[in-house]
Amino acid sequence: MTDVPKLRVALVGIRGIPAQYGGSETAAEEIYPRLAARDHDVVVYCRRHKVDPDQKWYKGVRTVVLPSVNTKSLDTITATFLALIDVVARNRADIIHIHGIGNAMLFPFFRVCGKRVVTAVDGMDWTRAKWNRAERAYLRLALYMAVHWPMKCTSIHLRPSVFARSSTGASSLTLLTAPRFAARRAHWHSKDTG
Repeated sequence: MTDVPKLRVALVGIRGIPAQYGGSETAAEEIYPRLAARDHDVVVYCRRHKVDPDQKWYKGVRTVVLPSVNTKSLDTITATFLALIDVVARNRADIIHIHGIGNAMLFPFFRVCGKRVVTAVDGMDWTRAKWNRAERAYLRLALYMAVHWPMKCTSIHLRPSVFARSSTGASSLTLLTAPRFAARRAHWHSKDTG
């Protein structure tokens, strides 16, 4: 068995673990404890209004619980901004794994601070009725940033993957299939829309 270099990875952009909401949190709850069990340094940034503020660890994963502006438009971006400050100031990770395109405007700052960025485009957020016209325009611009600024961009959904490639010329976007998460993702989506 060959030695695998120890990774230092931080996950940013989800509500937190344990999973309480959707596919990104479910994936994090499955993947990050496995990385920790393989002796990698992993940290997941969580939002104070979604995770117990006293939580420090979850299944071997360091969790950092930070505040955010708990509104529809500002929750994710403020949580990610505070995570950026923490991960850089404390030098917690070399690789930043960011879920969701709403954070993409911060990608250049992570890169300027010497962090390698990988991202997951998890849906066509700009098409959702909950966003007004200005928010949809922001999300379309964020999609462009999300597929051009990170070192690697992934999606587990075909539709945003095809759209991103055709509308932005993205070549770094990789479509992943995750049949193991399909049933759990369907469960969370039914809770979200019900």
